[in-house]
Amino acid sequence: MPDAWRPSLRTEDGHRIVGFRGRELTSAVGEFSDAGVMLADAAATGVEHLLLSPWISLVPVGAGPDEARLVCRVQNEGLARLVAAYPGRLSAVGAVPVQDPAVAARELAELMAVPGLHGVEIPSSVGGRYLGDDFFLPFWEAAAGTGAVVFIHPSTRGFGIPALDGYYLWNSVGNPLETAVTAAHIAVAGVLERFPGLRILL
Repeated sequence: MPDAWRPSLRTEDGHRIVGFRGRELTSAVGEFSDAGVMLADAAATGVEHLLLSPWISLVPVGAGPDEARLVCRVQNEGLARLVAAYPGRLSAVGAVPVQDPAVAARELAELMAVPGLHGVEIPSSVGGRYLGDDFFLPFWEAAAGTGAVVFIHPSTRGFGIPALDGYYLWNSVGNPLETAVTAAHIAVAGVLERFPGLRILL
């Protein structure tokens, strides 16, 4: 029996379904989860190199510190193997348990020593805290010190605003809104002045 903290994968009627922390996630379509398909699609448009990131729904911000560290490490190891299988064509950013910034800082330092991994993906907020909060300073210090790319991804499905429930608006409208809000928090809180070497991808 697999460890309870591990994401599971099954295929049903040709569709990939990922189970994680009691949820079933159905958007792991082939063009987003099959490296061969992604590279072929990219090559058809003249793109020769792809940067991969974890699926934000599998970044375990609601987990305890031990479980979160394990889940992040499993994803990072998998991404590193995938990058190694396609030399020169793939790079990746990994995951760290940013809900514990001190642990995230240590994990980030280890991750940056892995060939092919160039940074991390983190959610735009954790437990109601936005990324400009002083709580995250140990993480930002480590990110600046290691030169890591920090990819910030929306994670609240449009802040739960009812008007964004339909027509995929939680994504097309909510995600840019959430990105703008977290960027404003980072800027106004002075994070960029404190760590001018940060490499942030929104």
